[in-house]
Formats: sequence, structure tokens, C-alpha cells
Amino acid sequence: RRLKRIAKRGPDFVHMAQFLDAEAARLAGRDSLCLERYRAAAERALRQGYRHHAALILERQARHYKQVGRVSEALSLLNRAIELYADWGAHAKVAALRRELPQG
Repeated sequence: RRLKRIAKRGPDFVHMAQFLDAEAARLAGRDSLCLERYRAAAERALRQGYRHHAALILERQARHYKQVGRVSEALSLLNRAIELYADWGAHAKVAALRRELPQG
């Protein structure tokens, strides 16, 4: 609730409030809502230049896709998250996520 109040005064926080909404929807089993919130949050984070936030959001969305059996979509999002983390300079995170990718 606090983040939502802050987001009303500072648009930099809107994508994080959307991200938390996505996570809450995921935990509540509201799949379509959580995917819409992840998408909106990642897009807004990118528009505002928060690559590292977008990477985290895409990573979480990828993990959700994997959990529900949408593996190809999960891999696509995870690869995009890796690109954003690399662009941001988070090399240890990139290495860790690359180890999760299927070999081949």
C-alpha cells in the first residue's frame, strides 16, 4: 500500500507497484492478471530507463511461465532478462542465469 501511495506522487515507482501487483496475482492464482501486470511493469520500467528493474520483472515472469509449462516463452523472457542484466553490467547475475539455460 505504501508503494502505491508513493507511486501516485512519483511515476518512477509505478512499475514497481505493478510488479508487486503481478506477484500478488501470481500467488493468488490469477494467471492472466499476473501476466498482464508483469508485461505492463516491464514495459514501463524500460520506458523510464530502469533496465535492471525490467530485467528482474522479466526474470520473474519467465519463472512463472516455466512453472506453468510454457517453456519456450520462459526461455525467450529469460534471454531478454539476461540481455538487460548484461547491459546494466550485472555480470555475476548474467553468469548465474546462463547456467540455468538448457545446453545445446
